Amino acid sequence: MPHLKKKIQLASSQRNKILQSKSPFFDVKISKTKPFNIIRNPVKKAKKPEPKKVDQTISKNIVKNYGKAMSAFAASDLAKPYLEDLAQIENIDQNKFLEFMATYKESTDSIDSLRHLLIVSPDDPTELAAYKRIFKRLCEIFLKYLSVNWIFHGKMFHKMHHLKYRYKMLRRVRKPELFTYLTAKIK
Repeated sequence: MPHLKKKIQLASSQRNKILQSKSPFFDVKISKTKPFNIIRNPVKKAKKPEPKKVDQTISKNIVKNYGKAMSAFAASDLAKPYLEDLAQIENIDQNKFLEFMATYKESTDSIDSLRHLLIVSPDDPTELAAYKRIFKRLCEIFLKYLSVNWIFHGKMFHKMHHLKYRYKMLRRVRKPELFTYLTAKIK
C-alpha cells in the first residue's frame, strides 16, 4: 500500500508542475474522471492556394512553339523515314516538299498561320493540297511520338504547360477547322 501512495503523490506533483508552467504547446484540462488530461494545441491549417490561371501569353507561346517545332521537324532529317512513305502515297517529290517547308517554316508563329498550313482548301492546287496533307500527318507523328522529348530537352520555361496542352494540339491538328483558340478566355 505505501508503494501505491508514492505513485499517486508523484503523479499529483507532476500534475502541479505542468499546471504551473504555461507551455505554448500543451493545454491542460482538468477532469474529475481522469487524473489529468494533456491535449495538444490545435495547429491552424494553412489555406490552400488558389489554382493559378494560365496566362494568355503562355497559351500564345505554346501554339507558337509547337508550330515552329512541328514545321522544323517536317523539314528535318528526322522526318525523312516518314516522309518517304507519305510522299510515295501522295505521288510527290520529297525534295519539293522540303523546299515548301523551308519557305513556310519561319512563318508558323500563330494559330492562323498554322491553320493555313493544315487546312486544304478547294482552291489549292493538287500539289499544294498534297503538301498540306503530308505536313498534317507529320505534325501528328511529331505530337504523338517526339513532342515529349522536345519539351523536356528544349529551352522553354513552361514545360508542364506544354506537356498538358500536347493532346489539345493533337486534336486541333487533326481537325484544324475547329482550331480557333487553345485555351478559354481568362476573365
